Amino acid sequence: MLSMLSAHAVTSGRPQTSGPATGEEIAIRRAANLVAAGARGHSRMERLLEVQAHTDAAIELFRLTLPQFGFRIVVPPLLSNGVQVEASASIWRRGDAQALSWRASTPSLALLCAIEDEHVRQQDGALRAKCMRCHGVGWYVSVNGARQICQHA
Repeated sequence: MLSMLSAHAVTSGRPQTSGPATGEEIAIRRAANLVAAGARGHSRMERLLEVQAHTDAAIELFRLTLPQFGFRIVVPPLLSNGVQVEASASIWRRGDAQALSWRASTPSLALLCAIEDEHVRQQDGALRAKCMRCHGVGWYVSVNGARQICQHA
């Protein structure tokens, strides 16, 4: 799930005058390059990263890549023993019966997980739609009238 987020060895495009890139910043930059390269508003996200506003940058990336979705970020309070509970992000489309949720150590990483998962889901859907046998449905009716599961399902 965190394939595009596990880019700790990636160099960023930050100016050399600022400090070293954090893992969170690297993950946001890598996600942006994968799903929103050249998109309108990309420069705003870059400016947010320059001032280390990671959650705002993740929100900007979300709005660039999934404008038809809504989102909610939840950061629970510390536990009684002082331990921080993971943040969660939920996304949904208007009319969806339920929201999908992701958890991560920070709000921006949780939102990046949601962006990546939806991006992969959309790519898979596009590939399935090209299937000549089932046209993306996942099953077809065989010659003898039986319902068959398609190979990619």
